[in-house]
Amino acid sequence: SRLLGLRPEVGKVTIDPVIPHSMDGLSATINFMDRAITYIYNVKQDNFSPKKITINGNAIDFTYEENKYRKGGAVIPADLFLSSLNQQVNIVEIQL
Repeated sequence: SRLLGLRPEVGKVTIDPVIPHSMDGLSATINFMDRAITYIYNVKQDNFSPKKITINGNAIDFTYEENKYRKGGAVIPADLFLSSLNQQVNIVEIQL
Protein backbone atom coordinates (compact mmCIF):
# COMPACT_ATOMS: atom_id res chain seq x y z
CA SER A 1 0.00 0.00 0.00
CA ARG A 2 2.92 2.40 0.52
CA LEU A 3 4.41 2.55 -2.98
CA LEU A 4 1.19 2.03 -4.92
CA GLY A 5 -0.83 4.05 -2.42
CA LEU A 6 -3.88 1.75 -2.44
CA ARG A 7 -5.94 1.75 0.75
CA PRO A 8 -9.35 0.10 0.83
CA GLU A 9 -11.22 1.39 3.86
CA VAL A 10 -14.77 1.20 5.17
CA GLY A 11 -16.98 2.97 2.62
CA LYS A 12 -14.12 4.31 0.49
CA VAL A 13 -11.02 3.52 -1.52
CA THR A 14 -8.08 5.90 -1.15
CA ILE A 15 -5.40 6.13 -3.85
CA ASP A 16 -2.41 8.04 -2.49
CA PRO A 17 0.81 7.05 -4.30
CA VAL A 18 4.18 8.75 -4.03
CA ILE A 19 6.15 7.55 -7.05
CA PRO A 20 9.37 8.96 -8.52
CA HIS A 21 9.27 10.37 -12.06
CA SER A 22 11.69 7.63 -13.13
CA MET A 23 8.88 5.09 -12.58
CA ASP A 24 6.48 6.73 -15.04
CA GLY A 25 4.41 3.97 -16.66
CA LEU A 26 4.62 1.63 -13.66
CA SER A 27 1.89 -0.99 -13.76
CA ALA A 28 0.80 -3.67 -11.33
CA THR A 29 -1.99 -6.22 -11.54
CA ILE A 30 -3.64 -7.34 -8.32
CA ASN A 31 -6.88 -8.97 -7.23
CA PHE A 32 -9.21 -6.78 -5.21
CA MET A 33 -12.51 -8.16 -3.93
CA ASP A 34 -12.40 -10.98 -6.51
CA ARG A 35 -11.73 -8.57 -9.37
CA ALA A 36 -8.55 -8.43 -11.44
CA ILE A 37 -7.28 -4.84 -11.62
CA THR A 38 -4.28 -3.46 -13.49
CA TYR A 39 -3.14 -0.13 -12.07
CA ILE A 40 -1.13 2.10 -14.42
CA TYR A 41 0.67 5.13 -13.01
CA ASN A 42 1.46 8.11 -15.24
CA VAL A 43 3.92 10.34 -13.38
CA LYS A 44 3.78 13.59 -15.36
CA GLN A 45 3.31 16.71 -13.22
CA ASP A 46 4.04 15.81 -9.64
CA ASN A 47 5.00 12.48 -8.14
CA PHE A 48 2.09 12.49 -5.65
CA SER A 49 -1.62 13.32 -5.40
CA PRO A 50 -3.65 12.07 -8.38
CA LYS A 51 -4.84 14.71 -10.85
CA LYS A 52 -7.05 12.32 -12.84
CA ILE A 53 -8.21 8.73 -12.39
CA THR A 54 -9.96 6.61 -15.00
CA ILE A 55 -11.45 3.16 -14.57
CA ASN A 56 -11.88 1.22 -17.79
CA GLY A 57 -11.54 4.48 -19.74
CA ASN A 58 -14.13 6.43 -17.72
CA ALA A 59 -13.08 9.41 -15.60
CA ILE A 60 -13.93 8.96 -11.91
CA ASP A 61 -14.90 11.79 -9.57
CA PHE A 62 -12.99 11.93 -6.31
CA THR A 63 -12.22 14.20 -3.41
CA TYR A 64 -8.88 14.78 -1.70
CA GLU A 65 -8.04 13.53 1.77
CA GLU A 66 -6.45 15.83 4.33
CA ASN A 67 -2.66 15.83 4.48
CA LYS A 68 -0.76 18.57 6.31
CA TYR A 69 2.48 18.04 4.35
CA ARG A 70 1.23 17.87 0.75
CA LYS A 71 -1.96 17.62 -1.27
CA GLY A 72 -3.60 14.37 -0.19
CA GLY A 73 -4.68 11.25 -1.98
CA ALA A 74 -7.83 10.64 -3.99
CA VAL A 75 -10.83 9.35 -2.06
CA ILE A 76 -13.43 7.43 -4.06
CA PRO A 77 -16.67 6.10 -2.55
CA ALA A 78 -16.39 2.30 -2.40
CA ASP A 79 -19.71 1.72 -4.20
CA LEU A 80 -18.61 3.93 -7.14
CA PHE A 81 -15.20 2.23 -7.31
CA LEU A 82 -16.65 -1.29 -7.20
CA SER A 83 -19.45 -0.61 -9.69
CA SER A 84 -16.86 0.73 -12.17
CA LEU A 85 -14.96 -2.58 -12.10
CA ASN A 86 -17.17 -4.19 -14.72
CA GLN A 87 -14.64 -5.92 -16.98
CA GLN A 88 -12.94 -9.30 -16.66
CA VAL A 89 -9.64 -7.43 -16.28
CA ASN A 90 -10.11 -3.83 -15.16
CA ILE A 91 -7.74 -0.95 -15.93
CA VAL A 92 -7.29 1.87 -13.40
CA GLU A 93 -5.11 4.70 -14.74
CA ILE A 94 -3.76 7.20 -12.25
CA GLN A 95 -2.29 10.44 -13.55
CA LEU A 96 -0.03 12.25 -11.12
